[in-house]
Amino acid sequence: MAFVFLCGPTQTILGYGTEAAGEYFNNFMQKSLFTGAFDDDPWPKSWSIFYWANWMAWAPISA
Repeated sequence: MAFVFLCGPTQTILGYGTEAAGEYFNNFMQKSLFTGAFDDDPWPKSWSIFYWANWMAWAPISA
């Protein structure tokens, strides 16, 4: 990873990283509190507690 950063397109990597961090912080509350109630979105309703618990259980291992 260090080799690619140093010998690769460093400006592009830094540009995309900065842009991604800005998007993440800019939309964090909106994305984390999305329930889909007003849009009648079926996605949040189709995820059971088992799926959420499974994701949370594997998150520390996958990081």
